[in-house]
Amino acid sequence: MKSSMTVESSRAESTVRRRSPAVVFIVALLALALNQSGRVFGVNLSIADPLLIFTILVLLLDGPLRGARRVMAFFIVLSVSTIVTALVITPAVFGTTPTANDILLDFIKIATSFLFLTVGYTIASRDLAIHVVRWFAIGATLVALSGIVLSILNIQIFNGVLYYNFARYRGLMVDPNYYAVLTCAAIAFFLRDRSTALIVRIFAIGVLGYSIMMSGSKTGTVALLALLALMIFDFALTRKYAALIVTGLAVAVGFVVAFWDRIAEFAYTMAQEYGTVLPQLYRISELFNDAVGAAAGGGSDRLNVWTRGIGLIETSPVVGVGIGSYRHVVEETSGVGTLAHNTYIQIAAEWGLPLAIIFVAWVCALMLRATFGRRSLSPEAPFLRDIILVFMIGSVSLSLNNARMFWFFLGILAFIVIRRSTAGAAPVFDDRPRSERRFL
Repeated sequence: MKSSMTVESSRAESTVRRRSPAVVFIVALLALALNQSGRVFGVNLSIADPLLIFTILVLLLDGPLRGARRVMAFFIVLSVSTIVTALVITPAVFGTTPTANDILLDFIKIATSFLFLTVGYTIASRDLAIHVVRWFAIGATLVALSGIVLSILNIQIFNGVLYYNFARYRGLMVDPNYYAVLTCAAIAFFLRDRSTALIVRIFAIGVLGYSIMMSGSKTGTVALLALLALMIFDFALTRKYAALIVTGLAVAVGFVVAFWDRIAEFAYTMAQEYGTVLPQLYRISELFNDAVGAAAGGGSDRLNVWTRGIGLIETSPVVGVGIGSYRHVVEETSGVGTLAHNTYIQIAAEWGLPLAIIFVAWVCALMLRATFGRRSLSPEAPFLRDIILVFMIGSVSLSLNNARMFWFFLGILAFIVIRRSTAGAAPVFDDRPRSERRFL
């Protein structure tokens, strides 16, 4: 009996330690800061970057950092491979050598991404997953609401900061498409959060959705539609007559495809009707009128940019071009030094196909386990799966391989999937017997 009481007391002390006020405060601040980024001296920086260091220090004072051993091994292999490739293989194959500064800068980005993943993993191990996601979503809502209020009051003093080319709302982010995907991730939280009053959730979703339209982002619109489709499908699978509901949804999709021209006409009419109030609707309506043209045109020139990236993959499929090299090699081969505007092409071109496939397969495996193993996992699993899905969809037309919030939330999802089904969080260097370790 005494031993049992000791165990319960130990667990209570552990819970108190894991929820220390300093940790709760700093991780909430970090989550809020993920809603901001900007270019400083040509580098994309965020308030979240210095806060990450403070968060790590506070977490270390409260306990050890947590992580998955194989994830650390992957990042070590990735770093060595991409640096060696940039210094040795790329000069030989493409005839161009990246500068030491470019290599160092990209390595810092990789290291920062790993740190965000590790911090996310550690935070989840201390039962703070929902806490940080909620504060991230609150921050996104406040940014969106600020833009709407300023627009209604016709206060234009901040337009140079809050808008891209004074036309597309980008909040506190560097790019309107990036902002729209981030905002969609916040919507994913409010769609599932049951601890917040329904009226508050509806208000937040409305504000966030309207701000996506203000951004004029076709990428954000597609991500939002895909998220809503997933929610409907997810709902159908949990009902008693799942097969019947899924069949009904399939019929509905068939009707949408059959009457797509009418839908496109309606979208154009809505843009004409409300374009004076929200000019960004014209840009979004392009998705319904000419989806391929919307991807390739409108100044984005996505298809040409993707083709250049695919060309690099075809030339060096195994090891890619390495870090710090992509812009130089693209400029050398095509005369235009731009990013791929597609995360999958970007990482395949920089890392090589083997490492890129391993990483994407791992992320997909985490999402699948969060979907089909939710009963054995924590309630946070669907939240995080939806958020990661939004970023995976946004990755089709954005280079999000260094996106802070993606790695942060991926770390949280990784803990929930990897450790919640076992005895608990493991230290960074997993000392469990090999037979007890899992691939993920």
